[in-house]
Parts: sequence; structure tokens; C-alpha cells
Amino acid sequence: MNAKRKTPLTRELTVKLDRNTYIVKYPNIGQLMQIESMKMLYSGNAYGSMIRTRTKSSERVLDLIDMVSHLTVLMPELNDDIIGAKSINDLDIVKAQPFLDLYKKQIQPWLEQWDKELNAPIIDNNPISDDELED
Repeated sequence: MNAKRKTPLTRELTVKLDRNTYIVKYPNIGQLMQIESMKMLYSGNAYGSMIRTRTKSSERVLDLIDMVSHLTVLMPELNDDIIGAKSINDLDIVKAQPFLDLYKKQIQPWLEQWDKELNAPIIDNNPISDDELED
């Protein structure tokens, strides 16, 4: 693991949205595959093309696709707490903003830290030991 890290990277993240608190666990292999499959599904298999487009509108839609894909898999109980829509996928764009903020400000950076740590052993040939991770 990164020798500069002062605190271990936790496998769970506690987030708050309105009055509700949620525990988000780092996805297992099946969940990671499900998230990636959902990205392709929601983008009509154009996810890669949308990334290459690099327009403001495509970046906004990619953020929404990422948010819906991750929150649907990692926080399934969230659908029970959504008022005025059947699921997060059915939310009005304005009402979706708190969910997007939650994803972009809390969940996405945490997932990116994990990606960096999990890729470090491949790049640095420095495997992560179990005692460096918190449950």
C-alpha cells in the first residue's frame, strides 16, 4: 500500500443524505461487473463514445449514468427513501442534484482512492496486505 497513507483505507463509507444515513461498502467482483454493465446499458452501449465526445452535455450525462449505476448497486435501500419517483432513475433532473452531489463529492473520491490503491500493486509490484485495510 502507499507508504505515505497515514490512515488505512476503509472498506465502508458512511454517507448522509437529508436525514438518512447510509453505509456504502466497496463493491465485490459481481457488483463491479454489474455497475459497468449498467453504464453500458444506460448509455446505449455508447459510454466510450460519450467519453471521447468531451462536450458539457455528454459529461453531465456521463456523471448521471455513473451516479445511477453506482447508487443503484451500492445503495439499493436508497430507492425506498426516494419520494416522488419509483427509483433514482426516474428522478427529475433538479431533484437528482443532491444525489449527484453525494456521488461526486463523497462516493466517487472514495472509490477513486480504492482504484488507486488496488492498481498500485500492479504498477509498483507492492501488494496490499490485509493488515493495511480496515474492515
